[in-house]
Amino acid sequence: MSLDDTPELMTLAEVCRTFQVHPRTVTRWADDGKLLVTRTPGNHRRYFRLQVDAIIKGRSLTPAEIETLRDLAGQS
Repeated sequence: MSLDDTPELMTLAEVCRTFQVHPRTVTRWADDGKLLVTRTPGNHRRYFRLQVDAIIKGRSLTPAEIETLRDLAGQS
């Protein structure tokens, strides 16, 4: 996989601003499996822009997109 294939990640603050919700809400969504999350080497959560954009546009991710993001997040 090249760098061009790597999905863009968002911080907790960016996701909060996008959805206009409290950080605990975003964390709860991730804990409930509603948002896929990956972790930095420092153990900070990062969220996939592809999924956030899809939610904003009112569309679901395809099974292939979900599988790709799960693979990248290490959540097989």
